[in-house]
Amino acid sequence: MNAINDTSVIGKLYFECLKKVYPVWAKDFPDNPIMTGIINKADAFLYRQSCDRKEFEALYNDNTNYFESITGDTGLVGMTALSLCATLGYDTELEIEDYQGEDDNAFDWQDWTPDFYASMAYSGGNPFVGEGNVVRRKEFWDWYLDMVLELYRLPDNPLLLSPSLQIESEKLTKNIDRTQTYKTDAILNKLNEVINKTIDSCCRDYQDSWSKIHIKAYCMKTGLRVNSYFTKNGEVCKIRGKVESFDLMNEIKYMMYEQNKCEGAWFTSKIEINEDKTYSIEFNYDNIEELPNNWQQPDHFVSEFEKFPRSKEFTPQWWQDILGKKAKYLK
Repeated sequence: MNAINDTSVIGKLYFECLKKVYPVWAKDFPDNPIMTGIINKADAFLYRQSCDRKEFEALYNDNTNYFESITGDTGLVGMTALSLCATLGYDTELEIEDYQGEDDNAFDWQDWTPDFYASMAYSGGNPFVGEGNVVRRKEFWDWYLDMVLELYRLPDNPLLLSPSLQIESEKLTKNIDRTQTYKTDAILNKLNEVINKTIDSCCRDYQDSWSKIHIKAYCMKTGLRVNSYFTKNGEVCKIRGKVESFDLMNEIKYMMYEQNKCEGAWFTSKIEINEDKTYSIEFNYDNIEELPNNWQQPDHFVSEFEKFPRSKEFTPQWWQDILGKKAKYLK
């Protein structure tokens, strides 16, 4: 935190941590106005400067007893929110002045920061008393390090959606049917080529049997990526990708978009291949959370819409908010 030396960036970093663990809270309290109110005010304060710091002092004082009364992982998310209110209401501290190297379990819990509370909520408990899942804890801190670097580089671009926008995305994904299909001869030929190249690469590099192969493609105007891996006896092994697969998946995206431009273009796809070479495939047109954090920047979706415009009916609310009122939707 001392290296960042920017209270605004630190506040945004802590806010990302709260959004990261919000799904844990939502399992028990999906429509809780206190939590969503804190998140909405934090978003307004940090990114639009439209909220007063004193409001967070009030939120902290008014809700301390409430959040402290909630137990388990859900309670840890509540403490993440409470700690964020303290941070924003009383200004971010770049270092804890009272800390003299004590064990964290003995050190005053009121001095724990939002990122530490979030790590406990994500992993399932306090590591200093033997609680929580080690793999989940590592996963959180790996995400955290990537997020810090990205947010420090582009501090005005939030990385995770606020819950209200996630809900809009989920509703649209569930309720809208598309007519675009991959089941044309031309597209199936390209898909089979991607699948065969991936299987060949797997067999050549590992010379071993596999139970399933997974291919995930990220295709946007601002970049292409195809990640492949296989599983065997529960173990996951990465497969070296082929440059040709990048181009083939991008061509598939273009061909499907041409079928019905109003429906938009997908930006991620998942292929699951079975041992008998049968496969299933999913295309994601609307859910930003399927993308890596550094692909979720608003500018990327402005460029994506310019390249692949769609009708307003097929544009999720979070994307409409990025585009603004001057967006030109297809009719």
